[in-house]
Amino acid sequence: MKKAYRIGILAIVTLFLAVSFNNCAQPKFSELDQKSLSSLSTDLNQTSDEPVIPEVPKKIVTKSKVLDIKESSKIDVLFVIDNSGSMAYEQKNMGERFASFFSKIDMLKWRIGIVTTDAAPSAAELKDGKLIRVSNLGGRRWLDSELDSRTSAEINFKATIQRSENGSGNEEGIRAAHRAIERDAANDINVGFFRSDAALAVIVISDDDESPNDAAEKISGYKKSDVYKSWNYSKNLVQTVATRWPGKAFLINAIVVQSGDMACLKTKENDNSNESYGTEYEEGAKLTGGVIGSVCANDYSEQLGDIGTGVAEAVKSVSLECVPIDGDGDGVLDLEIRNSGNQLLNNYSIKGSLITFSDQLTTGMTTIRYNCYQ
Repeated sequence: MKKAYRIGILAIVTLFLAVSFNNCAQPKFSELDQKSLSSLSTDLNQTSDEPVIPEVPKKIVTKSKVLDIKESSKIDVLFVIDNSGSMAYEQKNMGERFASFFSKIDMLKWRIGIVTTDAAPSAAELKDGKLIRVSNLGGRRWLDSELDSRTSAEINFKATIQRSENGSGNEEGIRAAHRAIERDAANDINVGFFRSDAALAVIVISDDDESPNDAAEKISGYKKSDVYKSWNYSKNLVQTVATRWPGKAFLINAIVVQSGDMACLKTKENDNSNESYGTEYEEGAKLTGGVIGSVCANDYSEQLGDIGTGVAEAVKSVSLECVPIDGDGDGVLDLEIRNSGNQLLNNYSIKGSLITFSDQLTTGMTTIRYNCYQ
């Protein structure tokens, strides 16, 4: 009897100690921080076949760029115009809308070329990044500020851009720009258009988004590859320009169906709706500090004027490899710019990866150091 009594007492004491230990070990709810709650919630919602993948911390890298400033008043402008059937309405009056653009770049040494969004591999004209022959100029493939008066340039530009054709339904404005650059580099049809010492602006006008042509591999002599699809991304076009021309000021501008503008998406003459939001072109504009306009505007004058102003500013701009960050958290971007006399420069603004100076940089070496995420 006594033995059973002792066992009972021992069991009660053991149970009491176990409960006390658990209560001591368990943190109070008020002591759980937000991170713990978040982790707890994640663990509860996680199924056995969905393992938790830890987030890889972003790596901060230091970049530097040295500019040899010689002349900074040159600008090359590549218009990439959607020539698919759905753009017939915009094509009718497009040429009338460009006078404001020319007026903004009148004081620069400009050069203007035009390609279509039909980037399908082909030897035919109006495709695959080939600069279109300018009307009334004997087969020349671009306009130049030194050729004639601005009025004549506007007339020739209008005659060239205002055409009637039915290009590919796969609008590939970014790829067409890539191909235009490659054709220049390969001493092909476009050779001589892009100047190494000029700023560069790409202006895409389309009622659709970048639409890779998955059927392209069926064309004789062509095989689709990873390179093909990589050329459909704005970020890769930025990298292509930065690799070929380090330090070149570069803008992507987009006149498109703006994201969320359902009225523009659904409205078109004869109930023929626009095709898609131009998100990839918008991404390029955001990345480079370019302008985003609406393809549904009755008159492109204002937004082309804004683009023209941005293009004019580009001759005082420098493109960086990536967007500068505030790595040390002091509220100031990790960015330092010094001229050839080692003087610190502060006369600039920054938008995305584009630095624009309030005045043109003086001739000589300018050094830029900055941090960004890799």
